Amino acid sequence: MWTELDTWTALTAALAAMACAIPGTFLVLRRQSMLGDALSHTVLPGIVAAFLAAYWLGIVGPHSEGGSTMQFVLLGGAVVVGLLTAFLTEAVQRFGRVENSAALGVVYTSLFALGLLMVRLYADDVHLDADCVLFGAVETVVLDTVGDSDVPTAAVLNGIVLIANLLLLAVCFKELRLTTFDPDLATSLGLNSTFVHYLLMAITSVTLVAAFQSVGAILVITVLVAPPVAAFLLTERLHVMIALALLIAGGSAFAGHGLALWTPGGHLWEPWFHDG
Repeated sequence: MWTELDTWTALTAALAAMACAIPGTFLVLRRQSMLGDALSHTVLPGIVAAFLAAYWLGIVGPHSEGGSTMQFVLLGGAVVVGLLTAFLTEAVQRFGRVENSAALGVVYTSLFALGLLMVRLYADDVHLDADCVLFGAVETVVLDTVGDSDVPTAAVLNGIVLIANLLLLAVCFKELRLTTFDPDLATSLGLNSTFVHYLLMAITSVTLVAAFQSVGAILVITVLVAPPVAAFLLTERLHVMIALALLIAGGSAFAGHGLALWTPGGHLWEPWFHDG
């Protein structure tokens, strides 16, 4: 049976996927999909460092469950490390004289390893689960609600990020479109393509961290890239592509949760398990 808890679970996943689809669209068009993969891993040391800094300053306790203060702290750490990832990648590419993908591979694996090491050394006894960060726990988001309501905190957070991304898209659509398709023309017209690039990296980092609690660092790569790629195959117009990516992201979340409940289904499978 599909219950209210299933609705909140699927809705949280849909909001996370839709929020990721917006920056993901521009990463796909810029041929920087792997940068989203890198950011989903490199923000880990930013999360750990931000948590430790907040803990040592007394902002959060050792067993904080993710209140609003905690969320802002983690988002701040993610933005810093996301920008650092983009900067280091360009630096390695320029001074090491290697291609972008090679530089990206060196930077993101190194920062991700640093993040895992920091979790083991400094955050083993606090509420910061590396497995949860990696793989997510969308089925448990209903346990952490806003106040006495039934609304999951993760749903509110991802909803806020989705709205913020939509507003930023509305305000900066021209700049994002021009710097994506013709950065040289954008520069000649007075637009700072580098600033827009780092702005996109910051937006992506915040969006990824907001989605971590729901889908984790592994699946977030899919929700960042797959909906825009699917939409890209269906249209050649940017605004239509964004709308289709949002529709595919949200619809896939509900369809995926339904499949997890009902596939393979039937009495044949009951002795082993009830659902996916």
